[in-house]
Amino acid sequence: MARRYGRARRGRRAHGRVPCNTDPKITLIVGLNLGGAVEPMAFEGSMNGAIFEAYIRDRIAPRVQPGDVIVVDGLGAHRALSVSIASRVRSVKTAAP
Repeated sequence: MARRYGRARRGRRAHGRVPCNTDPKITLIVGLNLGGAVEPMAFEGSMNGAIFEAYIRDRIAPRVQPGDVIVVDGLGAHRALSVSIASRVRSVKTAAP
């Protein structure tokens, strides 16, 4: 997350520093509803389809009520086919009397 190239006066060399971040990457995912934040989850590493599917299936789907809408952005993990199937199946089961 730093520039790979720099500028300097003609005949001079550009010098710079790049921070060395060796800390682990922590990802935070949280659901929102009219009452505020629900079901926050933090984990080490990056989001992928399997993690997002488990989050939807295990944390969000049990809270879904008839008429609720689940909205996600365009992240590749959110577009996974299995995520949409898991949320639809759970929503149908939740909506049934």
